[in-house]
Amino acid sequence: MVHEFFGINEDITQKADLLAQQGYLVLAVDAYRGNTTRQIPRAVWLVMTTPQDQIRADIDAGYQYLAALPQVNASRIGAVGFCFGGTQVMHLGTRNPDLRAAVIYYGNGPITVPQNLGVMGQSGPVLGIYGELDLGIPLEQVRGFEQAMQSRGIPHQVTVYPDVGHAFVHMDTLSMPGPAQEAWNQMLGFLEKALKS
Repeated sequence: MVHEFFGINEDITQKADLLAQQGYLVLAVDAYRGNTTRQIPRAVWLVMTTPQDQIRADIDAGYQYLAALPQVNASRIGAVGFCFGGTQVMHLGTRNPDLRAAVIYYGNGPITVPQNLGVMGQSGPVLGIYGELDLGIPLEQVRGFEQAMQSRGIPHQVTVYPDVGHAFVHMDTLSMPGPAQEAWNQMLGFLEKALKS
């Protein structure tokens, strides 16, 4: 599981715990190596100043760590990311042919050029979850991502939740009926099929 651009905070660790309650071993990767914030300007600064090569290397190292654990079936590893983390999971999928499932919650910069998808989807499907009112991710980009995956034959499901914007799945919204809970349950069903069956 990869965090939003705020870094590893209580929300992401609680989500990791919630997912672990479904029987998964969950590793929350720290792409900022201990840095975290609650302020948007500082979060933007963290994204801009943390070397992208370091972020990729750390996320790949997290994947390799999980794959090497004796209690983990290395052929059944999935990745879930939110916002910044969704983007990182999308790119992890492009360079890791063994990734069994990828869940991208409103990851910025959906890949719309088919050849840039790399090895995505070779071992498992992709689930993309977006908000209709997300000002940072236009719907044409979401549809372009969907079309790129379709043209490459990548098994995928893309859902745009109506009347919500960016980052609508948080622990404080998961406890009440609505889009956040629906999107979380959609992920659970997707992972159940991709990783457990």
